[in-house]
Amino acid sequence: MKTLIVAITSRQKLFYSASLPNAEFIEKNCEYKDLISRIGTDNVTLIIPSSINLDSVASYSGIDLALDCYIHFLNNNLLESSIIIVGFEDKGAFYEHCLLSDVIRCPGIHYVQDPKDAVAHALNTPNLPFDKQKAIKSLSFVRVTPPAAFKSHHTIVNEWSIMRWSKYLGFNPKNLNSIDSLYFRYLKATLPIEPTGALKRLSEKFSCSILIIDDEIAKGWKDFYAELFRPYQSVSIHMIGDSFKSSGQDQIFNSCRSAVESFNPDIVLIDLRLHESDLERMSDED
Repeated sequence: MKTLIVAITSRQKLFYSASLPNAEFIEKNCEYKDLISRIGTDNVTLIIPSSINLDSVASYSGIDLALDCYIHFLNNNLLESSIIIVGFEDKGAFYEHCLLSDVIRCPGIHYVQDPKDAVAHALNTPNLPFDKQKAIKSLSFVRVTPPAAFKSHHTIVNEWSIMRWSKYLGFNPKNLNSIDSLYFRYLKATLPIEPTGALKRLSEKFSCSILIIDDEIAKGWKDFYAELFRPYQSVSIHMIGDSFKSSGQDQIFNSCRSAVESFNPDIVLIDLRLHESDLERMSDED
């Protein structure tokens, strides 16, 4: 079985080269996609430090990479793979200081404090297959936090909903760059979409006009509604909201009223939050 090692110093690389001569090395500044590409579709043993940045060992940057690799193992059924995390502190301190410390409770992930122990484990401990469902359950207890770019839980739910609907309906949403983050990869692994039957649709003779008002319409909702109502030639859809991010509340109100008056829809689907200020906590009087 292939062994991959992330070595952050030349001294470490020299040590691992002598102890595990057939191992392959990964650059310490590699991105997760590069590491996943090196793993491919084979079971591997991965040795990775808890932190890749020597100037900030408390960042635990190696744990993020380890999590991404573990998710890759689960997604590709590489259930005989293992990850050996080499820490700079004992296990008790690691649990106390690292927010993602519960990752070492997952089957197939091991924590050691000395590179010598990592080598011994790689040489002497066989990689036994682990149960996928137990692994997913263990992974769900790891406290992965959302990207800092999200201003509220509402925006997270918006992107997550689009991603799940897109998989269900079978289309690729545009402008969802934030989905390509550890947080959403973690959600997809721990909350998989179960196979379902065909979507129950209305009669193709169904006819109506629908006005959709959403400031996130360009982030996938436009594609969603277009796909959802695609079979119904007698359904007319009008969507507004693309410009709301740069509009004031009065402008948004006037745009919505004008659209209702001009389009005269049978149904209006409206997002309750259409302005940045809607995400702010307000008093009861407001």
